[in-house]
Amino acid sequence: MSQQRWWTTPSVRKWAWELWRYYAWRPSYHLTLTTAEATAYVDMVNKQVVCNPEYPYPPLDLQASCRYLPKSVRDFQLEYLESLIAHEAGHTHHTGTLPAGLLGQLVNIIEDERVERLMCLDFPKLRRLFVMAADVDAAHAISHSGRGGDLIRGCLLHRFTWHHPTWRFVPDGADAHHWPEVRRILEAAWLAPTYDEVIEAAKQILALLGLPEVAPKREDLTVFLEGDGLRLKAKGGKNAASGDQADAGKSPTKDKPESSEAENAGGGQGEAAKEQGEQTGPAHVDEADGDEEDEGNGGRGSGRGMGAAPERPTIEEAETPAAELMRLETEG
Repeated sequence: MSQQRWWTTPSVRKWAWELWRYYAWRPSYHLTLTTAEATAYVDMVNKQVVCNPEYPYPPLDLQASCRYLPKSVRDFQLEYLESLIAHEAGHTHHTGTLPAGLLGQLVNIIEDERVERLMCLDFPKLRRLFVMAADVDAAHAISHSGRGGDLIRGCLLHRFTWHHPTWRFVPDGADAHHWPEVRRILEAAWLAPTYDEVIEAAKQILALLGLPEVAPKREDLTVFLEGDGLRLKAKGGKNAASGDQADAGKSPTKDKPESSEAENAGGGQGEAAKEQGEQTGPAHVDEADGDEEDEGNGGRGSGRGMGAAPERPTIEEAETPAAELMRLETEG
């Protein structure tokens, strides 16, 4: 029997669920932690949020340029997980249906920055977490493909680096001459009061670059963007398909068996997880005080910004093999 993953322990699952309640105040959602998702997504039709608790530490040669980066891989993953949960909570307050294809990816790029700015208005302490997460994302993007590229990639890299002291997107593609205007549209959309204006800004950028609104999505962008959730899947749609999983839980329900909760939240726990001895059921968390009715999509939760965020749990067990391998690889 393999060692239990750190994020499947009751203390971590309880903490993750309390974070969701704190930032989103949506008790009817179901939170799943899984390594099958590259980063995270929220499905606002089925009321599910899925986050990867083992996002990789930045490459060794770029770590010094990542601000607020914890020295411990475990501490980093806890902080990055909190940034993901807060980010996805923000989408439930501010984001609508995500278009398909490249248009949807560009909308996603713009909306991610807009959502985080709006969340920082209600939760100022998130600013540090979001800066750390953006720097780490930029480090992975730069390590993989450098600081240049076409302007669609530029929109993504600029979203990560606009506040960095040294990293900048360097347009070097055939469309580089459009960068000043694309950047103007992009940065204005970060301040847009409505989601519809974000979609219009993305359409303007595509038109400026001569790209059709129906262009297919680009696989090179997917690792840094939301999963399928923001496209508002129909019930029974596919979520996290594989990898280790654990439910962080939801408000307890009496008319639904625990196994069904797990399947609906993460696409099924699978026999592999059970064989590893991981805890696959939802965490049993006391419901927070206040109105338990979900506020729906696009509204602000009644508990936002009140009190301090739940404290991160202290993880005393040894590093998981995956985390240890990741640390050894980044340290050379």
